[in-house]
Amino acid sequence: VTDPSWWKKTTPDASETEKGIVKFTNSTEALDETNNTTAMTPKSTREAFNATGSAPVFACRAWVNFDGTGVVSIRDSGNVSSVADNGVGDYTISFITEMGNANYSTACGIGIYTGNANNRLINTGDFTTTSFNTKTFFVSNSYGDVDNINVSVFN
Repeated sequence: VTDPSWWKKTTPDASETEKGIVKFTNSTEALDETNNTTAMTPKSTREAFNATGSAPVFACRAWVNFDGTGVVSIRDSGNVSSVADNGVGDYTISFITEMGNANYSTACGIGIYTGNANNRLINTGDFTTTSFNTKTFFVSNSYGDVDNINVSVFN
């Protein structure tokens, strides 16, 4: 065969259901949520996250924003199935898809509790692959419900 490009003319483009020629995406195309016909390289994945440098990128595996006062309600979340109210300032957050292990890290924040001007703190513990516990309390060490609780999970 004198023309090695003959196979490009007869081989279809690959897709999620078709075998064929794989095309790789660039960072701009990676951000296009409708693009499912190109493959991502580690570089285009990093660029899609707007990450620079050589440190690895670790994505958030679960997050939740919820109201911890009265009847607990989730405002929005990702990979969180429920927030259980265990009592004043005591909640259990459960995952839809479990974590790979129980050694994950949480980043937490709480908003202003309108019923008490004291400084508020939050801690997490009792980590399992399916859930963890979080507690909100005041500097005086008394537990208290808080109206804006945000938790992110990294694993």
